[in-house]
Amino acid sequence: MENINDIIPFAKDMLRQRPTSSMLKIYMLGRNLICLKSVLCCNKLLFSCKYTSMNHFYRNRMK
Repeated sequence: MENINDIIPFAKDMLRQRPTSSMLKIYMLGRNLICLKSVLCCNKLLFSCKYTSMNHFYRNRMK
């Protein structure tokens, strides 16, 4: 698959096939892992900003 012209027929062929239950399980597992990772990244970003601002507040307060 060197370019887009090779990918389009491959995608059409994959869509024509009926998905099996194992493929659906793999798809759902991947989807759940992606959702979990996005939630964890958002939490990390939120809490890092919160603690950074708190540290800045306490450093200025101690001076």
